[in-house]
Amino acid sequence: MRLLAWFAVVLPMLVPAAVPAFAFMLYPDRDNPDALIVLVERPYGDLVEFRMLPKPYDDPLQSTQGPDSLSYRWQYARAPQQGMAFLTVDEDGLGTMHFEFWGEELADGDTLAAAAVLVDRDGKALHSFYARADHDRSGFGGAARAQLRLPLDRPPGWWQEVGGIAFFYMKYFAQQRPDDDGVWVSMERAVELFTRGEGTSQRG
Repeated sequence: MRLLAWFAVVLPMLVPAAVPAFAFMLYPDRDNPDALIVLVERPYGDLVEFRMLPKPYDDPLQSTQGPDSLSYRWQYARAPQQGMAFLTVDEDGLGTMHFEFWGEELADGDTLAAAAVLVDRDGKALHSFYARADHDRSGFGGAARAQLRLPLDRPPGWWQEVGGIAFFYMKYFAQQRPDDDGVWVSMERAVELFTRGEGTSQRG
């Protein structure tokens, strides 16, 4: 399995003082130079501001993001598992946050998870997406990869106020994993330290 390449251009993320400053990496996919990868380095609240992305990805109201164009990716610490996300929004304001999880060396009962928080230009949380993929002996429900799509219908004007996405990713080992609802609660409690309880949310 090919792991993420680690050559990149570092783009500093300058945000208001009330929100920590973060950095992400942007580089062409080694196997598909026409595609861009935004590498989410930090597992907690790594903020990608749209204004720092090349056109047309600097506009939240777009449907061009995807694995063959621009996607957000991360690698779980000290593990050969990865995650990917991308956001598409049509002209009517129907948005979809796409998540994908995959990797080797997962045990029966392990869970890969991630959250993506849409923020406004001041860093205030608007909406949080929570996604998880439970692994068992058959893989992810019998598949090698888990793919989830979380829809969000908002007016086009609402999307124009979205300034970026803050990413979070987590792994729950079978030996320490809480029960089904406990995983969601654990994810939400971690992210709420960033959102301060603001905005709406959904699970997928």
